[in-house]
Amino acid sequence: MFSSATVSKQMQKMAKEYFGEEEDWDLPDSPFKKLVEKSTHLNLSNLKHEFIHIADYDKVKPLQLLMKEYKKYARKHNTSAIVFCNSV
Repeated sequence: MFSSATVSKQMQKMAKEYFGEEEDWDLPDSPFKKLVEKSTHLNLSNLKHEFIHIADYDKVKPLQLLMKEYKKYARKHNTSAIVFCNSV
């Protein structure tokens, strides 16, 4: 599975290398499908966004602590989270 919130030219090139030409993805015999939700790019006012800057050298521990704390909240409020990172 290849998933991304945005697709840069570099990512398009990588997808083409792994999955072939995009126009071929929807052919009946293709093992790959492109899924794009029409509502993906809407401004969803019910979402809560939090941005946390973490130093390059100290990413793992703060993320683990944050997710541990959020797990309690998510269970109590029956909700979920997605974590996007600026780089690998």
